[in-house]
Amino acid sequence: HATYLLWVDVRNITFNTTQLCEFIEDKTGLKITSGENYHQNGFVRINIACPRQLLIDGINRFVQGIELFKNTHKELAELLPKLDDIADAYYMSCYAKKLCIEYNDI
Repeated sequence: HATYLLWVDVRNITFNTTQLCEFIEDKTGLKITSGENYHQNGFVRINIACPRQLLIDGINRFVQGIELFKNTHKELAELLPKLDDIADAYYMSCYAKKLCIEYNDI
């Protein structure tokens, strides 16, 4: 199977993909779609059905836009890994509690 849509995980950069897409379009002219439109928060959708030169140009603009966004939103970029650690600890705690409850029910 083949597709011409590329889904890019940007959760390590931002969860507000609408803001990211608007920023990239404003700064680079590249139009991409927020995953929020498809209930896929943390992802952007890029249509790659185009000639090779346009694809290369689009990828370069996307990389440029991501770097500009990260530099503009440094505080958020530094906070996201910490939030991931907190979320991981929370999920591990919930999983451990679930295992204890299941064990006690035996």
